[in-house]
Amino acid sequence: MILCSLFAALLSGGTAMADSAPVGRTLVVALDGSGAYREIQAAIDDAKPGDTIFIKAGHYREDVVVHSKDRLRLIGESRDRVARSGSASGRMAPTRSKSAI
Repeated sequence: MILCSLFAALLSGGTAMADSAPVGRTLVVALDGSGAYREIQAAIDDAKPGDTIFIKAGHYREDVVVHSKDRLRLIGESRDRVARSGSASGRMAPTRSKSAI
């Protein structure tokens, strides 16, 4: 298991986003169904450039793959209350985001 703090803001492109960048949508993932998605991967698949995926507290048992998602940000509700595990859990990259999961 890897805490989600190791994969939030996976695709920030390694640079700071400009203040004038278009604001994307916020897609909410929650295991209890209170968000639009129950799985992180489903939200990633539906995300558009500049979107933010907000992940509510829970242990998400899934592999997560991100391809060609410009300026996608993943942010967790709490560093201590959001976790992800899966067969590729060792391949997630760390992030610099202060509110990252």
